[in-house]
Amino acid sequence: MTYNPMMTEKSQRARSSCLKCTNHMLSCTNYIYSLYNSIFSFMFVDMKPMTSKEEEIMQVIWKLEKAFVKEIIEELPEPKPHYNTVSTLVRNLEEKGLLLYDAFGNSHRYYAAISQDLFRKKKLKDLMGGYFDNSFKNLVAFFTNEEPLSQEELTELSELINKGLDKPK
Repeated sequence: MTYNPMMTEKSQRARSSCLKCTNHMLSCTNYIYSLYNSIFSFMFVDMKPMTSKEEEIMQVIWKLEKAFVKEIIEELPEPKPHYNTVSTLVRNLEEKGLLLYDAFGNSHRYYAAISQDLFRKKKLKDLMGGYFDNSFKNLVAFFTNEEPLSQEELTELSELINKGLDKPK
């Protein structure tokens, strides 16, 4: 803390205390966000399916982290959809509980309500359940039969699996 002769000793202590509280609040916010994601993952057991266009918008939002509709449009490939089309898709995602927003007057800045990692897990779980009898082994066997792996890729996969087995659950 820098010395300011205009501040009393009491106000300097209060300022120092406020900075500590701010740092503590930031770490608590990160903890709450991770808890929120954990709890939220259970809520997505019966997640409403997204259209391919909605998934495309979610990909943009995960990339940008927070975005207004105009910013989302800028990131979409050509031909750019009309503003109203993207706005409708974003509202649909919000109604499905996948997007949240900060209001700035009449404008909304959207951000994901679920992390991309949790979404991937849900999609992979659905894929495994629907096509591979909930078996990771069947999923991997399918891909190795479809696309032959080199010895190097097999070694890398083996190492990843061993790392996963070593992690506490």
